[in-house]
Amino acid sequence: MIRAANRGDLHSLEAIERQSPGSAGWAAEAYLDYDCRVAEQGGRVVAFLVVRRVAPDEAEILNVVVDPAARRQGWARRLIGEFLAEFDGTCWLEVRESNVAARLLYDSMGFQVAGARSGYYTEPSESAVVMTIQTCYREGRRTGKNG
Repeated sequence: MIRAANRGDLHSLEAIERQSPGSAGWAAEAYLDYDCRVAEQGGRVVAFLVVRRVAPDEAEILNVVVDPAARRQGWARRLIGEFLAEFDGTCWLEVRESNVAARLLYDSMGFQVAGARSGYYTEPSESAVVMTIQTCYREGRRTGKNG
């Protein structure tokens, strides 16, 4: 089940991030200032997505984190897919250059590389790959469409 995050989820968000060293690592409470969604399995939060709306037709994925025990089960794809299905416009994200699994996921969902940001990440220092997708309606259903 995917739903909006609430204050009761903060401990779970923090726990998932502690187990995911490459994640953004913000204070979990700050995520509630944005569009923050959680995925639950068996009544337990197993993943979350944080999106900042920059403008009515522009958004940025700030963080996608899946509990290590729930990885490779499609949670990140479902969280991102649900957001994109409701959004009409351009969506951006940055991903660590070394995070091949995430980059492959984003690519498979229709995101395209738009550039890079040298030294964007710290601990360890690493470049970010900037990716984007343009969502639109096509024949009554929403799809990712770049190009």
